[in-house]
Amino acid sequence: MTSGGELPRSPRLTSRQSLVYSAILGRRAHPSAQIIHRHLYDSGEKISLATIYRQLAKLVEIGLINPIELGDETRYCPGQSAHAHLHCCRCDQVTNVKTNEQTIADLIQSSHDLSIERCNDELCFDVQIIIVGVCDECCTSQQP
Repeated sequence: MTSGGELPRSPRLTSRQSLVYSAILGRRAHPSAQIIHRHLYDSGEKISLATIYRQLAKLVEIGLINPIELGDETRYCPGQSAHAHLHCCRCDQVTNVKTNEQTIADLIQSSHDLSIERCNDELCFDVQIIIVGVCDECCTSQQP
């Protein structure tokens, strides 16, 4: 992803991959394949759910998105920087939690006595942190 959040220009992306990737970038929360399909269908796009799954697999393979496994459902997150996710137990949305690589590395090292290596001045690890709780939107919309 480019610094402005716009779709990167890449000859490797087909029109279907660009369509699916744009649908992911255009959402605050991280969508499932079914949510992407519904959004595209409602926008007038004629694309099957099977095609969306194939394009998501390619986008993961290319490295533009990351899968977030939530039990029997997978959500998709754009970007590659280390961060955690909040899975809201009220609205079922999955959103980013601001953090940084060093904070995550420190948490892993302190709680599991593991060593995180540096490669070319970057931390080298892959981890998914999913916090289950209530998102800001649900907290503020809660009536007394």
